[in-house]
Amino acid sequence: MVNITQAMQSKRLFFLLVFILSGLFAACSQQSTKFVPRTWHNLNAKYNSYFLAREVIQNAEKDIFENRTENYNRILDVMPFVDTTYLQKFDTKLQDCIKKAANIKNLHENSEWLHPGYLLIGKARHYLRDYDNAISTFKYINTKSPDKESQNQALIELMRTYIQVKDFKSAKAAMEAIRKRRLEKSEKRDFFLMRGHLFREQNDLIETAKSLGSAVKIMPYGEEKARTHFILGQIYQQLERTALAYANFKKVLKNNPSYELSFYARLYSAQVSELSDQGDVKKTLRYFKKLLNDEKNKDFKDKIYYEMALFELRREDMPKGIEYLNESVALSQNPLQKSYSYLKLGEINYDPLKKYELAKTYYDSVMANLPPNVENYKDIERRHKALQDFVEQLLTYRTQDSLQKLYRMDESVREDYINSQLTLEETQRQDQIEAEIEKQRKLQNLKNQTGGSLDNLSNNQWYFYNPASVQFGQEAFIKRFGRRPLADNWRRAEALQGIIQTTGVANTQINPDIFRKKEIQKRVERRKQQLYDLLPKSEEDIKASDKQIEDAAYELGRIYKFRLNEPKNAIQYFEILLDRFPQTKYKPEVLYFLYILHKDLGEDTQAESYKMQLIRQYPNAIFTKRIINPNWEKEARENEEKVKEKYKMAYTHYTNKQYTQAHTEIESLQNTYPNNLIEDKVSFLKILIELQSTSNRNIIKQDLQEFTEKYPSSELHERAKGLLSKIK
Repeated sequence: MVNITQAMQSKRLFFLLVFILSGLFAACSQQSTKFVPRTWHNLNAKYNSYFLAREVIQNAEKDIFENRTENYNRILDVMPFVDTTYLQKFDTKLQDCIKKAANIKNLHENSEWLHPGYLLIGKARHYLRDYDNAISTFKYINTKSPDKESQNQALIELMRTYIQVKDFKSAKAAMEAIRKRRLEKSEKRDFFLMRGHLFREQNDLIETAKSLGSAVKIMPYGEEKARTHFILGQIYQQLERTALAYANFKKVLKNNPSYELSFYARLYSAQVSELSDQGDVKKTLRYFKKLLNDEKNKDFKDKIYYEMALFELRREDMPKGIEYLNESVALSQNPLQKSYSYLKLGEINYDPLKKYELAKTYYDSVMANLPPNVENYKDIERRHKALQDFVEQLLTYRTQDSLQKLYRMDESVREDYINSQLTLEETQRQDQIEAEIEKQRKLQNLKNQTGGSLDNLSNNQWYFYNPASVQFGQEAFIKRFGRRPLADNWRRAEALQGIIQTTGVANTQINPDIFRKKEIQKRVERRKQQLYDLLPKSEEDIKASDKQIEDAAYELGRIYKFRLNEPKNAIQYFEILLDRFPQTKYKPEVLYFLYILHKDLGEDTQAESYKMQLIRQYPNAIFTKRIINPNWEKEARENEEKVKEKYKMAYTHYTNKQYTQAHTEIESLQNTYPNNLIEDKVSFLKILIELQSTSNRNIIKQDLQEFTEKYPSSELHERAKGLLSKIK
């Protein structure tokens, strides 16, 4: 009976509690400021919305950081670069994050988690690449939130979004606003990192180092701190403050870095050793060897050789540096690292070696693998284009010059000369082919003897025992001769064996030397026929060839002057042009360039000679005016818009067949602005107008004759010559 009574009482208490709580929850209005409703909304906003939305953002950021792809050949970005394709994997979850955070506004508006929720929405929009709405969200938090912490974090995130869209001016304004605020320790850390990110994006390394130096002092132990020390080490290395670089690389190892980060920290700490101390140099070289021999670094050997090359180049041992770069290329399975090795080889051959044809080949390989988001990509692309144009013009010049020399040879002398040259080239080529095949044979035999692995062999052993060297040989062979099988008529023994198998001829009936000579002769005959097809057949062909040589010499001079910064080579080709083609259409411009080049080199006598030639032979040329009046171009540019406007009016009258008005307008232009930048176009339009408005062909002929003499390098020169020939 007692148990039944207790049960009844418990039941009544339960229903009473439910009734009371229902009344309380019903009273929990979003606008209420009372303790119970406010507490209830805070709890629900935090654990049903904010917590779940924050988990999405934190998991995404952790995933992005852990799966980042670093380019260790450049100073790392403070905020790791993230490909938008990779970010797309989070899109669905981020959209859900926005919905969850928006529930705080919809269901718990009086909650203290309202503006922290908005902050999560702003971050989610940033990662969703919705930058305009992200900016609006962060601005709203900064102006509307009563919570100083939310305001500070919103400004920091606003900086980040402005940096992302390259609006550095607005990012700096946000930075100044944060700088004036009182920040907590974690906020200071985030601010200094974001400030470093801003200056790193602008390539201001000194300010980046200052910001990261402040941030790293208050960062907690861990990989992010290790990475920040690594960036500082890279910056100080580039600024040639080796002691600070070394100290920061060492601090990386004390902060539990990933194996990859620790590897590069050790590698770069060796790179910043002092070259003045011979003991340090030997220690560094031993350390590089140790890294090479460590089995764990098997996948990093290309990078180790690359850094060894940079170290040797610092020591001014260029042959050793080039050797290590070739080793890096041969071993590399990483297209990005291979690109940097090729780039360094290209830079060396560009300057100081000035082997531009070889440099162009290396730059071709760079551009085949280098991603467009790499720092200085546009500069690399610009140099590659200059080298391409240079090699194209040089090949045209050499080819046409050689063909003309062959054309002018006596027929019997020419035949002997071509045979001897081609035979020599094909013999050398065959020797190289056989040598490469022999390397492959020895390598294969060695692999068979060592069970297919060559990793345990010393780097100091014979060349053919070094897999890196052999692989480089393979690549060199493929680059020169293409991909070919390792047998079938490339070595004499294999060639003979192939013939024996297919024809049944006994081995004793074939002499290897005779067979080799026949193979070489076949290729000589094939190339000789191709060469004869290219030879000029008449004086008309010679004229066409001369035109190619003239244009190529002019372009080579310009490329050497403006794009390769080689004044002496520019002078050489400009002088060849004038010697070979005394009446070249480029003569006024070339005389002007020769004057400038000699003057810049301090060769005043030669400069004065070319100046007087230009003034005497082309008194009205634009280039003459530039010499006589150094301010001519500046003055002409001041009136450029007015000149173009009057020219446009004259041309409009001409096209509308209003020749009287057109003539009046063009006369006014010439009288008002005699020194203008489109003088040749103005003069030619005047001739066209006169051609329609006068019947006196002698006047037109005289004007055209004067035009061709006055403006030989104008783009209208050929058109004027065509009109002149028609009138004649």
